[in-house]
Amino acid sequence: MFLKTVFPQDLLEKYEELKLDEHLQTSLRPSPYEFYRYMDA
Repeated sequence: MFLKTVFPQDLLEKYEELKLDEHLQTSLRPSPYEFYRYMDA
């Protein structure tokens, strides 16, 4: 098969794991708009 993947499978899995963790860390924090809107009393 001439369409081999360029990167090894374990590298892609590790990259996916890191990006998912990065996404989860940023999604737990409020955005500046949310902070202004809901926490500015």
